[in-house]
Amino acid sequence: MSKEESMAIHSEGVLRKEKEVGWIDRINKANYVGGKLPMADKIAYGLGDMANNCIWAVIVNFLILFYTDVMLVPAAAVGILMLVSRIWDAFNDPVIGFLSDNTETRIGKYKPWIIFGTVPLAILYVFTFWAHPQWSLNGRIVYMAVTYCILVFSYTVVNIPWGALNAVMTPDTDERASLSGVRLFFSFGTNAIVTVAVIPMVSFLGKGSEVNGWLYTTMILGALSIPLYLICGIKCKEVVKPPETQKKVKMKELIKAATKNPPLLIVLAGIVVTGFMMYGRAAVYAYYFRYYAGNDGLLGIYALLFTGITGISTLFVDKIQVKVGDKAKLYRIVLAIFATLLFITYFIPVTSYPVLFWVITAISGFVNGFVMVLTFSIIPDTAEYGEWKTGIRMDGFIYALASFAQKFGMAIGTAGVGLVLGAAGYTANVEQAENVLTAINFMMFILPAILCLLAAILFFFYKLDRKTFNKIVAEIEERNKSNNRNKLGGE
Repeated sequence: MSKEESMAIHSEGVLRKEKEVGWIDRINKANYVGGKLPMADKIAYGLGDMANNCIWAVIVNFLILFYTDVMLVPAAAVGILMLVSRIWDAFNDPVIGFLSDNTETRIGKYKPWIIFGTVPLAILYVFTFWAHPQWSLNGRIVYMAVTYCILVFSYTVVNIPWGALNAVMTPDTDERASLSGVRLFFSFGTNAIVTVAVIPMVSFLGKGSEVNGWLYTTMILGALSIPLYLICGIKCKEVVKPPETQKKVKMKELIKAATKNPPLLIVLAGIVVTGFMMYGRAAVYAYYFRYYAGNDGLLGIYALLFTGITGISTLFVDKIQVKVGDKAKLYRIVLAIFATLLFITYFIPVTSYPVLFWVITAISGFVNGFVMVLTFSIIPDTAEYGEWKTGIRMDGFIYALASFAQKFGMAIGTAGVGLVLGAAGYTANVEQAENVLTAINFMMFILPAILCLLAAILFFFYKLDRKTFNKIVAEIEERNKSNNRNKLGGE
């Protein structure tokens, strides 16, 4: 038997199986290879998240510190900016999701946004980290606000369509979990490397000038992101199609459809909480190791250990998730474990119990990989529920809502860091008072633990398990067939 004949028989068998589940008439057969996604496609999608983290890892882990300690903007002003910028995101996230859902080109709905948005994003990234400490305080605040808000918009233009690809690259819920695992492996691997490398790069490239160091570092990382985004945009294939009967949908109809999607609403609430936890905590890292632990160098070790192990653990999630069969159940379990580990770490500071601190950090990183993969693999499943419930498929808009929810949580978290530090009396580049150190330690461990438990409680109300999901997909397929028969009969 030839290789071509073997592949043909395999594809026929795969398509027959998927037709039984109800997928086959919902896919673009020109792009679909059948069965599991090729690893090359998963890697290409992962390279998109590698590009994301060349930019976003620096923003999440260092931007507030850059504003307070390099640009010399008061912490309270930075906190207010983080909050106000999310109001801006409230408008542009859903708008980009709406526009990308209604984009029709030869290469797809979402891919053009990635391909053509990457160069402006890289340029704006560099301008955001171009400090002007010699300017007046008002001038610095205005420059900070304008560049950051434009950067956030530019990132949204690329990131929302990129995120929507997860739901249209495969109709299989388990393959979506696998795709999320691979991309998060690249995400956290890059995050760890970038976080470890940034401070040494700033020191080496700046040659005594932090201003120049940050500028040159972001130039390099921004330039690196461009080819990674382009490979992702060119290589990834859009497979899942909207219903044949679906016409272009108005924004108000999308919003109405979203409100009729309970699984989506629960996921959005959970993402707000986990976004608060994840980004608020990440904003504290640099302060924790610089001021609480008294050693900037420990941040690199922490990032390499915690984020690196997170990246490795993402590769195991899809196998365990398939065995459990219920993403929400597994999500609740890992959130509770993560909360427990964070709570314990509060009482064992790295300065007093270094070995125990690093051991628990490693375990926390492994559990965190499960938290991250499950967060992002649950999102695309809600698209099928929404299509089943309302007849409207809106992958881009759903990811836009998820992105907004995450950024809203990020806003509360990062703004809270700036505002709490300001209220506690934080002053840049000096030894901090005891109440400031206590606030830093609390925001690093106790508050995130509380938020993890809150998110776990929310997902007791999420009922879209694999059995229900496959039943919904089959009903969608049957409805689409009926609509097509009626259409042909009418002609």
